[in-house]
This record gives sequence, C-alpha cells and structure tokens, in this order.
Amino acid sequence: MHFIGLILFVILAMQSWQLGESECCKKTTVKFDIRRKDDCHNYLKSTRIFLSITCKNRLCNDLSANSICCGVGSCDVFCCNCDGGCLKGDIAEQMVNKFGKDITMVKPKPKKSKESSDDLDNLDEDLSDSQLVPY
Repeated sequence: MHFIGLILFVILAMQSWQLGESECCKKTTVKFDIRRKDDCHNYLKSTRIFLSITCKNRLCNDLSANSICCGVGSCDVFCCNCDGGCLKGDIAEQMVNKFGKDITMVKPKPKKSKESSDDLDNLDEDLSDSQLVPY
C-alpha cells in the first residue's frame, strides 16, 4: 500500500514539473583571487582553496548567501517556482564594485563593457594591411 502511495506521489510531482517551465533560483559558485597575505573570510565569509590565493563561495545574484535558494519569495524544495522570481544582479560585477582591486574574478568572469568591445572593433577597422608589421 505504501508503494502505491509513493508511485502516486512521484507521478503527481512529475506532472507539476510538466505544467510549465519554471525558473530555478540556485546559488552560483564564485571563485576569485586575493592578495597572498589576505584572508578569504574577509570577502563574504568565503573559504580558501587549499594552498592557493583563490577563494570560493556559493552566492546568490545579489551577493547574499543566507538561504538555500535565491528566490525573491519562498521556493519549492528544488529551489524552483519561487514567488517573485529569482534575485537579480550580476555577481562578478557586484564583487568587483564591492571589493575593487583587492580581488581578481576567476569565475564567473566579469562581462565586458560595450564601450571596450566597440573600441576593439574600431581598432580593427582603423588598421590596414600596410600598417601591419610582419614579425
């Protein structure tokens, strides 16, 4: 009898997953390098990767790590179907803004600004074959 109840539970759970595409709000693993004599715990209570200058942490998009899921409101057991959606933000950008030159992002990489990519495109257009020096 318990086996039939378990089967019914699994079928109902699978049906709810199929009803719609739901966004899951899970934490992202963040890795960054610090100065050798600095402590990873100073950076959002991160932990040091063994014998390196790299720290890691699991954070939400708004740099919080207080709850299991990263939803605005409550979420289901799989951190999906969160009330109000997922917390917004760019982790790498916020880490660089918060800690500046004290860290170097490893994962996720900061997104390149539109201005810097345009400058590179213009550089390619400005150079002609005659300006290139063979080596």
